[in-house]
Parts: sequence; structure tokens; C-alpha cells
Amino acid sequence: MVCLFLQGERHTLNEIDYIAVPELLRRLNWFARGVQEVNPDATIKVVWINSWYDPPKETGAAESLIAAGADVVQHLSSSPASLQAAQAAGVYGIGYQNDQGEYGPDAYLASMLIEWGPLFADSIENIVDGTWESGTIWFGLESGALDAGPFSEHVPQDIQDLVADYKDQVISGDFVIWEGPMYSQDGTLQIPEGESRTDEEIDQIDWLIQGIEGKIPSMEAEVAEESTEGPAEVQYCTIYSTSITDNGWDRSGHESYQRFAANPGVDIEVLEHRFVEGLWGDEAEAAMREYAESGCDIIWSHGGYNDIIYSIHEEYPEVMFVEVGSGWIGGDANNYHYMYRCYDGMYALGVLAGLMTEGTVIGAAGGYPAEDVNDVINAYFAGAKSVKPELKQKVGFINSWYDPVAAGELAEAQKAAGADQLYMAAENFDVCGPGTGAMCYGPYIDFSELYPGAVMASYLATWEPAYEWALQEWLTAKATGEWNGGPVG
Repeated sequence: MVCLFLQGERHTLNEIDYIAVPELLRRLNWFARGVQEVNPDATIKVVWINSWYDPPKETGAAESLIAAGADVVQHLSSSPASLQAAQAAGVYGIGYQNDQGEYGPDAYLASMLIEWGPLFADSIENIVDGTWESGTIWFGLESGALDAGPFSEHVPQDIQDLVADYKDQVISGDFVIWEGPMYSQDGTLQIPEGESRTDEEIDQIDWLIQGIEGKIPSMEAEVAEESTEGPAEVQYCTIYSTSITDNGWDRSGHESYQRFAANPGVDIEVLEHRFVEGLWGDEAEAAMREYAESGCDIIWSHGGYNDIIYSIHEEYPEVMFVEVGSGWIGGDANNYHYMYRCYDGMYALGVLAGLMTEGTVIGAAGGYPAEDVNDVINAYFAGAKSVKPELKQKVGFINSWYDPVAAGELAEAQKAAGADQLYMAAENFDVCGPGTGAMCYGPYIDFSELYPGAVMASYLATWEPAYEWALQEWLTAKATGEWNGGPVG
């Protein structure tokens, strides 16, 4: 299947991601085999959506893979949702079964094509001439029923030629996809060197080849899924770092959660949200433990609580812990760290600030000099200097996630130094507006609605994809009995 070879060759980065369902193990292996043939260093990640057709799940899976660093996504499901997600994220995508270029023209590379006409024609001809025999019939590239294409303008001609060459080799038998040595994920030799496997043998495989990240749902899980409807409800419990009303970071998370809970995208009831605000240290740990011991399925810490989660998550192996915020120190098993690349949006606001400033100084006020705060501030200055290189920048930190008084004092000091465009990650926008000598830029939510005339623009963070990803990950863990924790984003 020529589509497998295209992906590894086109992109030489080390991650190529894939969306699949359990029934398609052999196709996933075909895909990975093709990727590795031309890009041995590539990693193939797999997310199981456990459905043939579920656009919300497909979208969430693609978005979670892209957030994890995927630069190419392909699907083996029945909608173009993953290609649309690739289009929105600015990465590449490959279609399935037919030409899906219209759904993501800027992302589309090619599709694995299935043309049923030759199969129908062959069967009808055999029936007419009396040669029809019942049984399993395998069709490959040689039949004309399978192909790859049409290629988009994003695929250079030399790559197209390479794909065509592999296609010819497969048809002639010079290249055998299922030829050893071939190892499964755990390092077991499955096909010795010099041996190959028949179509019938391939159809019985129950393993994934080395280089694929992602586990196969267990047979026990499959039986359970067939005999039950799975979990009927899920309980999210959240610790917010400051306030859901006064702080853009927490408000963005809480408002996104409300929208998500109203439409989670799967047939499962999201129970009433349990949350606390502004707890730190021992109080935050006590709250997490109480949540874990009182029926919470997913404990969501919307802030820098990773040290607490890292220290306690092994005590509660049935609970999924998710940390979003600064300072990731590790993750494994039921411990996840999810983060957005907020600096992407902040760079654009920096460009706007550079175009709008009437002077030579712009400023930024941050909470703490944490990694993700610094990334955003640096992106803001970089964007501004891209259109006005001579700009000088003023930056300061209030050493708090929310302190309007300190934020206001810092902003006034920067204004006194000549700054007329202020990025207020410290979130006090009363210092800006007509007559103040400066305009503000805000993070996470649309602060212009709260401070009309004072806020030039904001970059927005919506957390619905993160909540949807967490729910899907939790459902998968419940089905397979295994967690796959670590960094996401």
C-alpha cells in the first residue's frame, strides 16, 4: 500500500502520528513499515478511537496527537475530521479510502485510495463465465483496486517518483512488506530474517511492530466492550490556582469546562463539577487526596501543582491526574501534564503591538519568571521587533499569579519609562485605556469585554480539546487497564 511510504519520506522529523481502530492492526503495521523504510528514526503514535465513525472523537484524537508534536496525521476511520484538524493546526494530513483534499487543502498530501470497480468487475466476470468460487480473495496494488493519490502541490516531484518506484517494487515482488527480520514492540522476533508471511497469516497477527507507540486494547477489554456499555458517568474535580472570576487563566479553564460538560462528545454523563480555588501547599494536597478518595475519576489541577501530583499519584492508581501549568517535572502511569503553546498566539499580539506603538518602548508584566511565562513574553517581544527592530522592552514580575495592586504598580513604572503597549500577564487592565498613555494586551480570555477601550487584543485559550482528550484517555485506560501518562502538548 503505497500510502505508507509517502509519509515517512515527506517529513523527516521524528514523529508521524496515526489514528486507528483495533480491527486494523495489520494496516497500522503496514503504515509503520513504510514509514520506517524511508525514515528509520520516525516514531509512530497511535490513538484508538474504538469506532468506525465518530468525528468528535477523531478530532479530539488528532488534536491530542498534534499537541504532542505530530507533524503528519493519518486516519483509518470514516470521516475527514483528522485532516480538518491538521488543516486548523497547520500540519500535514493524509486521507483514507478516497481523495479528501477538499477537507484540508493546505494540509493534504495524498490519500490511500480504494477503488471497488475492479473488484466488482472481476467478480461479475467470474459469475458470468461460470468460474466463480467462494472463499477469501486478496487484492493488492496489482489489481488496480488500491493506490495512492492524487498528490497535492505540497509533495515534491522527487517524492512522488519515489512512491511510484516503491509501488512498482511491491507489484513486481522485489519489495516484500512482511519480510523479516521483524520485531514486535517488546523486542520479540516475530518474522525471522529471510522469511515472509502470507496474507492469511498476516490477517491473524495480534502485535504491533517496533517503532509504534501505543498499546493494543486487551482481548479482555474487547470482550467487556462488547458485553457492556462501559462507564456511564465520569467525575471531574478541579483545583484552580486563583479564581474563576478574576483571573484569565482559571476563567478560561472553567468556562471551557462548562461548554465541554454540556456536550462531551461521547455517550457518557459528566457529573456535576467539583472544584476549589486558590489552594496551595498542604491545603492543595489535602484537597487532591480528598478528591481521589471520594470518587473523582479525573483530578484536574489548573496551575503549578505538578510537584504534589508527582508525589501522590501512585497512591491512587485508579485516578487520572492532569496538570496544566508551569514546571513539568515528570509524568508516568496515571500522571499527565498538558500544556498549550501559548507563545504562538502571543507572537501575533507582539506584531500588533509593534505596529501600534507610537514610541520606542513596550512593556510586559508577568506573574512569575516561570518557563511558560517567559516563553510567552519572549514571543511578544520577538513579534514586536519583527516589525520594529529598534524597540526596547521593559519586563517585570510581581511574584504572584494574581495581585492587581502589584501589577498596577509595575505597569505604571513601565509607562513612566515610555512603554505605551503593555502585555499584562499579571492581569490588571485598569492602568490602560484612553488618557492613560498605554494600551493593554491580555492572556487566555477576551479581556476587551471586561475592559472596553483599555485592551487592544487578547490571545485566547479554549480548553475543550484538552478536556475531550482527557476523557478519551480515561475511557481508553478503563478499557485496557493501562495508563499512558506523561507530557502532552
